[in-house]
Amino acid sequence: MTRLFWDFVGPRAEGTARHFERHLREFFVRERLDLAASGVDEVAKYKWFAYCDVDEAVVAAVTKALRPQRQAPSSPAASSPTDSE
Repeated sequence: MTRLFWDFVGPRAEGTARHFERHLREFFVRERLDLAASGVDEVAKYKWFAYCDVDEAVVAAVTKALRPQRQAPSSPAASSPTDSE
């Protein structure tokens, strides 16, 4: 499992990250790809990120289409439920 990240900075970073995460989930449905988890998290004031946990089989397709800023191995303990807000 791999976790892909998209970073957002600024006073509207939280809203932008949440908005992006919603479109991220829509992308997985539209492309019929498996999404293990997705969500958003705050790193510091005015710095948020959206993420998704995906199987290695779809990393290349997601990276090509959505260009995440970074990626890391995702452990089962690090996964969280899909944020539906």
